[in-house]
Amino acid sequence: MVVSFIIMIIVSFIDYNWILKYFWIWYGVVTVMLIGVLTVFGHGSHGATRWFKIGPIQLQPSEFLKLALILLVAKLVAANKEKLNSIKFLLLIACLTLFPILLVAMQPNLSTTILLSLIVIAMLYCSGVSYKIFGIAILIAIRFYQHFDICCIS
Repeated sequence: MVVSFIIMIIVSFIDYNWILKYFWIWYGVVTVMLIGVLTVFGHGSHGATRWFKIGPIQLQPSEFLKLALILLVAKLVAANKEKLNSIKFLLLIACLTLFPILLVAMQPNLSTTILLSLIVIAMLYCSGVSYKIFGIAILIAIRFYQHFDICCIS
């Protein structure tokens, strides 16, 4: 607990512009960590493989993915505000966010998968995506989760 508090204090002094400058590195590292968890390096428990076990410490890469997706979507939306409602831009966001979200779904971890999807959807909603496009995205997401529930949990 004390170590976490010290890390929190140190991180609070880091300029967020510096963090945004390297968002691709953060995104790439987290995605590689998720692939690593699903392959040889993952530690399983109760039918799910979600953690790296390093001595007495367990790390869950999906927790780092929350921050990585926020950085990714924020940076891309800020840099492409004029293209926000274009299909090409929304497909780019969908591809970049769905790949790691599907890796989390494969662990299986439905609650984090839904939370990550809601983070991306909320950020796009707040950035001003057209309501029509937003409604279609929600219908697709609901259909995906119905399929996920049938295939992966049953």
